[in-house]
Amino acid sequence: MQRRIEEHKQLSEKLNNALSLSLQAMKTSKGEKRKQLNMLHTLVALRCSQVQCLEEDEKCPDTFRRDDLVVVSDHALAKLRHRIEELAEEKRDRRTNLKEMKMKLQQLQRERSAKQTLHAQWEEKVYEAMLLKFGRIVNLELLESISGCREVEELKERLRMEELAWEREIRKREKKILSLRETLQSRLVHNTHLLHDLGDQEDDRQEVERSLSQATQKVVSRMYDGSNVATAEDRRNLKFLIAAQQEEIDALQAEVSLLRSKGGYLYTPSPSFPHKRGERPSEGGRRKKFV
Repeated sequence: MQRRIEEHKQLSEKLNNALSLSLQAMKTSKGEKRKQLNMLHTLVALRCSQVQCLEEDEKCPDTFRRDDLVVVSDHALAKLRHRIEELAEEKRDRRTNLKEMKMKLQQLQRERSAKQTLHAQWEEKVYEAMLLKFGRIVNLELLESISGCREVEELKERLRMEELAWEREIRKREKKILSLRETLQSRLVHNTHLLHDLGDQEDDRQEVERSLSQATQKVVSRMYDGSNVATAEDRRNLKFLIAAQQEEIDALQAEVSLLRSKGGYLYTPSPSFPHKRGERPSEGGRRKKFV
């Protein structure tokens, strides 16, 4: 980067030099052009009142066929006079500025001498301090550069140690992520088996409900077919059947609640096709999401 900057600086200097030479050549060519134009012979009709002599006590020359004669208009003379006045005013301003700059220069020279005296005093103090501390003259700039290099090396070493620590931490986190993924996969397999078991238990529950309904219908039909009042044995059998079915229903509901608390998908059999006791539900069963 520094080399490119140096190359651009050199190219800029070359271009500035070429531009200066071009401007100087243009100025020279314009001056030569004006000189050549002034040397052209031109016939001009003049009155005697328009002739003005600038030499030899303003005497008119014997002949006008001379090379040192110039024809100038009144407007150009007026502009020249105005320019002469401007130059005189500018000259006065320059003299005033020169006086002010001389005064400022004297003040700066006095300040410079005072600063040089102070600098010499500080150099003497630094010399004495070096002798007291090191016993010799030491190059402070070189010492600062060496200390700066040491600091850079220390920072690089710290950065390398930090990078190694972060790499170890990343490897540790990757191992933990892999372990969690394996655990998640095993939990998914376990939950899938639980869902299949839940489907089997749902079939059993439906079979029990159908059996309960059929048994209840039989008891009721027997009660109303024989007499309007059921016997004590019928009531006792009906109570035992209801209690057994209620216990099985409570157990199934507890298992369903446990699976719902874990989360996952529940496969329920299609209600339109009843299954026999112990058979697994078909693949076309509905799937419910536990939340």
